[in-house]
Amino acid sequence: MRVSPLCVIGTVAYHRDMFKSRLAWAVFVAVIAVRVWVFAVSDNGIDGHHNAFDRPLFVEEWVQRGGWDPDPAYAPVHFYLLAALRVVTTNLDLAPQLLSLLCGLLAFWPLIVLARRWFGAEAAWWTGLAYAVFPLGVRVSALSLEVAPYLLFLALAFERLSKAWEGRRTNLGAALAGAFFLAVACATRFDGWTILPVVAVYAIWKDRRGGWLVAAVACSFPPLWMLHHWLIYHDPLHFLTISGGISAVHMAKVNLWDRLLAWPRILLFTTGPLLVAAAAVGAVSIRRRGPGRWLLAAFALSLAVFMWRTARGTFGANETKYAAALGLMLLPFAGCGLAAIVRALSRSWRAPASVVLAAAVAAAGLARIHADNVDFAARPDLVATADWLAAHRDGLPVIIGTRDQGFLIIKGKIPRAARLLAETRDETGQINVEQLQSMIDRPGRKFIVYDVLPDGLDFRTLLQPYFAGGGEHPHTFTPAFTSGAYTIYLVE
Repeated sequence: MRVSPLCVIGTVAYHRDMFKSRLAWAVFVAVIAVRVWVFAVSDNGIDGHHNAFDRPLFVEEWVQRGGWDPDPAYAPVHFYLLAALRVVTTNLDLAPQLLSLLCGLLAFWPLIVLARRWFGAEAAWWTGLAYAVFPLGVRVSALSLEVAPYLLFLALAFERLSKAWEGRRTNLGAALAGAFFLAVACATRFDGWTILPVVAVYAIWKDRRGGWLVAAVACSFPPLWMLHHWLIYHDPLHFLTISGGISAVHMAKVNLWDRLLAWPRILLFTTGPLLVAAAAVGAVSIRRRGPGRWLLAAFALSLAVFMWRTARGTFGANETKYAAALGLMLLPFAGCGLAAIVRALSRSWRAPASVVLAAAVAAAGLARIHADNVDFAARPDLVATADWLAAHRDGLPVIIGTRDQGFLIIKGKIPRAARLLAETRDETGQINVEQLQSMIDRPGRKFIVYDVLPDGLDFRTLLQPYFAGGGEHPHTFTPAFTSGAYTIYLVE
């Protein structure tokens, strides 16, 4: 038995001919170019907010207090990666994004190796092109979020499992490597858990003895995580309760039909209609004897779980990043479908048809990526406010409301000791007025960033007694900077 490696380098070693291909490297250059473009113009935002900044700040606080307990609402691996990154640099802005960019680039290779193994060299090149302009895959490669590492772990898992199951007998070494990467992916994002039942059942069906070990490795994280929550919070599903409660607030305003259709729409929007249609062609072409049916089953189960939980109102349809893994699972089949379309033509038409088809896929993907760059760009008033803080804070502490705290802290270069963050009450989601008052009443001069909070509670309403001055609130509020919805006051 040849034991498969547990790293990207090992994958390269087994497929040297793929990595010597000029066409593969040409496609990889396109992958690099598109992602570097988005990295250069991105404001680290997605879905209308900038929660990517919250993760580096959480890890900064984590390291500072010397505690390594994971956040109960989020899978832990990405936080540990960011903590390890701090050994090299304490940069809270570019460093986490560079980690995502690196993961986004590396995921290309196991993905096209998998496509070539299943569907041939031609399908592999089409899969590489699809990955180069996969809109959501490109977007998450420029974010400080956990999605790009998650996709890399999934790509490595799928490639190793495809190697393990390509023959009649299971390659146990490759299967265990794939199971390991899948376990790490599940410890990076919880939606990876929906893939586990398919992989576990298929592993046992392929190998009645070794398959149980593969299934145990792949499924190792969920019971450990639930045991942790049972010991700490006395509820093994505490993390689902947190996320479900947050989603319920949003989904209460969405009717049932929109809930049911949310994820098919999101999949089309974030992967691209052309690629989804090509994936459907590829799936049909392998429906009987072709390889990869277990991955299609994992895709179908994941999509079904998303739709079911969203219909129940316990899973939000307001964060499109959840569709990243769905799109990744479709890309090899999209490559297969595009190759099948070209092969169906006469030989004289294949070359020009390939050029036209490649141009159409690239144009559609790049158009969506450009639109995302515009849609998810930070508002000019927010950028101007952060820039002013970075240039004029002059060492004073800053009171910041609940909206875009992370963006203002990191882009405004506000050190940890100078951050005074307004908190919200868990039961109402509204500003904790007493805590805000205590921050304003702290001795010394300070700045306060005013804006209108997302829960509809106007910061100015809370501050009105202070603006008036006198009595219990003998403070003066002097406007120092205004841009759009934001005003920075000097509090004395």
